[in-house]
Amino acid sequence: MMQRIIVVWSDENGTEQTVDGKLEDLSNGGMSIQVNAIIPTDTRLMARTPLGHFSGTVVRSRRVGQGCVLGVKRDVG
Repeated sequence: MMQRIIVVWSDENGTEQTVDGKLEDLSNGGMSIQVNAIIPTDTRLMARTPLGHFSGTVVRSRRVGQGCVLGVKRDVG
């Protein structure tokens, strides 16, 4: 899949952050995203993809180089 996306979240200070990323996988319940930023678990975010906008919560964050691969549980609805 590997589609370019934009990921938006608020950091620990409440400041909105935006980073480009890659959508690796998308399902009804979740998505896997690769980003060049460190986003911790339990962070709420929105992913703007060519398939639409999806929001959810980071349930897995694995560091890869300067960034990480996120496992995101999508919001229902």
